[in-house]
Amino acid sequence: SSENDLFLGLDIGSVNFRAALVDGAGRVLGVDSERISKCASASVRAVLERIQQRASFDRVAGAAVTGSGRRMYEGRAGWSVFSSPYAIIAGVLLDQPRAKTIISIGGQSSLVISLEDGLEKPWRVARSPLCAAGTGRFLEQQAARLGISIEEFGPKALEWTSPPPRIAARCSVFAKSDLIHLQQKGWPVP
Repeated sequence: SSENDLFLGLDIGSVNFRAALVDGAGRVLGVDSERISKCASASVRAVLERIQQRASFDRVAGAAVTGSGRRMYEGRAGWSVFSSPYAIIAGVLLDQPRAKTIISIGGQSSLVISLEDGLEKPWRVARSPLCAAGTGRFLEQQAARLGISIEEFGPKALEWTSPPPRIAARCSVFAKSDLIHLQQKGWPVP
């Protein structure tokens, strides 16, 4: 590849879509992202249109896709599809070549990746179960239900100085039930 070639990297997650445009020398030319509100394809389209305003896609020599929505591009000529653990490891090792443990927490899942020798030896991945527990998505849903933004969530909780009510912490379904019950009893939002 020449320095004039461009490469596109896409991460289609459950909550956000991110894209990076890199030149043939590996320099990052642009990064963009958008929250996925209803459908991933609309967010992808919006970000790609903004990126194309900066650089023509005629110069794109290759593209790679990862994330929970990566299958949108499976089988597309010239596009490579990678698992999230592989993409995370490759990205971290570019900046921290001696990394041994990587923790990735997303909107719907979390990963703990153990490395022995970078990408050369097999790595171990521990994933969260397929539920919202332990992720940001559950907190966002509860903030919306309470009528506050996720940015207000922490500061609002810090307003409370009395002993807190009991809320189940091991399962988001139980926690949601507890929160609804407490609201019905008249507990204030903080």
